[in-house]
Amino acid sequence: MNWRRLLLVCLLSALATSLLAAPPAAEPTLEARWSGVPLRAAVSDLAERYGRGLIIDRRVDPGQPLDVALPSLTVDEVFARAAGSRGLQAVKLGTLVYIGPPAKTERLSTLVAQRKADVQKLPLVARKGWLTTSRWSYSDLTLPRALADAIAEGAGATPRNPELIPHDLWAGATWPGSSAVERLTVTLNQFDLTWAFEDEGRSLRLIPIGDQLAGSGSTGPSSKSGSGIALTPKAPTGKPPAIAPGGEERFTLAVEQVPLEPLLMTLGKRMELTVEIDRASCTAAGVKLDQLVSLSVKRATADELFRELLVPLKLAAQREGKTITIHAPAAR
Repeated sequence: MNWRRLLLVCLLSALATSLLAAPPAAEPTLEARWSGVPLRAAVSDLAERYGRGLIIDRRVDPGQPLDVALPSLTVDEVFARAAGSRGLQAVKLGTLVYIGPPAKTERLSTLVAQRKADVQKLPLVARKGWLTTSRWSYSDLTLPRALADAIAEGAGATPRNPELIPHDLWAGATWPGSSAVERLTVTLNQFDLTWAFEDEGRSLRLIPIGDQLAGSGSTGPSSKSGSGIALTPKAPTGKPPAIAPGGEERFTLAVEQVPLEPLLMTLGKRMELTVEIDRASCTAAGVKLDQLVSLSVKRATADELFRELLVPLKLAAQREGKTITIHAPAAR
């Protein structure tokens, strides 16, 4: 070995040693303060700015106000503290932050691990659709039953009993880098359901979570970083600067053939409005609250959206403060 080659080897060895010895880069920290800001608005903005997926459990009121001051914490600690201030828990699944009641979030990582173990028992050809990761999103007012069907069928399985998923309408969400097994677990968890494969993975049956976790060896959420960790908040100190909410919100959505009353209630919750329905006038006008309706709007205000939905039905909306009343003018 000549001296030039020896020198190069020594330099490469020294470089490798210095890289291995270098401490990992510190996580960036931020300061935040919310005063009366709705939960979804606060954490959605945070998730978008820091590249996190976000799902708020259907049992959580997304309009409940956040009143919390957070000093110099990591992004995950901010999520944890924001959730904890409302008696909720944030759990991290890869790039997703899931916020929900503690008993419902703590089990998620175990459920995902169990279903991934089930996938490994399937024939090789059936596994890929469940384990391949990609970006996943769905729009506002998505039907969870249709969502679960699409996840399962996209992975190559047909749900046998999707009727166990009750009717609901969900706000949209995005989850970078997720697999079908993770998506379906998170979706069904919100109804206390999971699933079992049948026909060598060609179909699946929804089942109550029940005893699925018994004997799993789970000791609860891990305190270490990684998939399925519980985001444990730190106690806040100091008084960081405020994060102000934006101006008037506008809505872009498209729904087809969904029941009228659940749609109205979902819109009200999303807009932080109390929806009251004058049922007598609607009945007198021949309007059925369970009839199926469709709607497509782009960048509409709340008033414009309700008008677009209600005018074809010969209904109207009267708004006073945070209450909106749906009625049939001709029948009053």
